[in-house]
Amino acid sequence: MLDKCFPLNMNPFLLDKTCSLPNIENGRIAPYYYSFQDYYFPMKRNAKLSYSCLAGYTTESGSQGARINCTTRGWAPAPRFVCTPPEIDKGDFLPNKSKYEFDETIRVVCHPGYMLEGRDNTFKCTKYGWLPYPKCICNLCLPFSIRPETVTCFPRWLSHPLLTDLWATRVVYKCK
Repeated sequence: MLDKCFPLNMNPFLLDKTCSLPNIENGRIAPYYYSFQDYYFPMKRNAKLSYSCLAGYTTESGSQGARINCTTRGWAPAPRFVCTPPEIDKGDFLPNKSKYEFDETIRVVCHPGYMLEGRDNTFKCTKYGWLPYPKCICNLCLPFSIRPETVTCFPRWLSHPLLTDLWATRVVYKCK
């Protein structure tokens, strides 16, 4: 038997509802919560829990972490993450913003002498981060096969086969 009066729109059986260990996609709570899960969970209503974002993600407000509260409906607000701008060596992207929503895309352009790894120049913010991750690599355009990690990009006229024949029979290329 209950010894309290409740408003008509409140279910008294929800008052003691608890929250289990949250699954925070692209984020995490303190490691001790996972190690001692049976001790900390379930948490009582009104309990607060801090979480932090994984590398490459921020909260919607742009911070690296936030707090969630245990409510009668579970953890709230539901953590929502956004992608941070990718770091692209030898390239630029548009639009250039401080954060990107899920499914938002960017277009990457590599600096002269470099090209995108892969065929597409559009990259999408996903729950796993940028897929695929944009990367500019040396644009070889050489008549023979060579490993990209051992190549330096020179101005196109230096890598022209006729010029290399004039100077030497062997030309060494390496990446910077």
